[in-house]
Amino acid sequence: MKKNKINLTLFSAAIRNLINVMHTSIRRLQDSGILDDFEVRILHDQVNNLIKQLWLLPIEMDTPEPESLFRNIHWVGDDKRLAAWLMENSNICHFDLNEMIIQDDEEPDSIYLITKGLVKIVHGNYRKS
Repeated sequence: MKKNKINLTLFSAAIRNLINVMHTSIRRLQDSGILDDFEVRILHDQVNNLIKQLWLLPIEMDTPEPESLFRNIHWVGDDKRLAAWLMENSNICHFDLNEMIIQDDEEPDSIYLITKGLVKIVHGNYRKS
């Protein structure tokens, strides 16, 4: 059985964007006098370590088995019966780009486990015109 692969290129780009935001934030905090040179050096070292780790990420990885996804939910833990029940009572859904999954004023009736792709979370009075 051939396993599906998840392309991590988008995730790497998102992580790079976050790292750039970190660098910008450190500069702003230094310029405003909140951070001194020593603190800036320490933070830059930490951010540079993140950059090195990013280079070690694979370009793609195997799609995890569905049961392992459920067991990785912290409140499921090692409860194999609960993980099996969740898997048996689940549906695979596909959503289009910019499709709204749920709004914050709706009563949830499901748990969404994202297995592939990216999700934008917006809280507040966001409504598409």
